[in-house]
Amino acid sequence: MAVQTSSKRTLIATGLLLIMLATLAFFLTRPKEPSFEGKTLTEWLSQYNQARSRIRAFNIDAPNIRIQFDP
Repeated sequence: MAVQTSSKRTLIATGLLLIMLATLAFFLTRPKEPSFEGKTLTEWLSQYNQARSRIRAFNIDAPNIRIQFDP
C-alpha cells in the first residue's frame, strides 16, 4: 500500500509543525537565568554584594593596625 503524495506532504508538514511547537515550548518554559541550589544568579549576586558591603563597613570602622617584626 503506497502512500499518496498529498498524504506524504501532510505527514511531513504535520511532523515539522510538531517539531517547531516542541522547540517553541522548550524555549518558552526554560528558566531565564541559571540557578544553583535553588537560587538564581541574581539572588547569589545580591547576597554576595550584601556580604561584601558589610565586610567593607567592618573594615572601615576597624582601626588600622600594622604589626612589624624586627629581626
